[in-house]
Amino acid sequence: MILSWIASLSVFTQTISFCIASRREMYKLMSVCFLETILVNSVLSFFNVSIIDLNSFSWFS
Repeated sequence: MILSWIASLSVFTQTISFCIASRREMYKLMSVCFLETILVNSVLSFFNVSIIDLNSFSWFS
């Protein structure tokens, strides 16, 4: 519990210092992370749907 809190605090301070150091790079990084999150979610939902379809197909056959 305490270790995870310290880890999140260090990540937070690193993010703040990085944002102060280069704000433009931070915005670029945030947009890239946002796009990667959308991409990962779409891929996961696609695989989830395909797995469900395969299971129903094998169940019916």
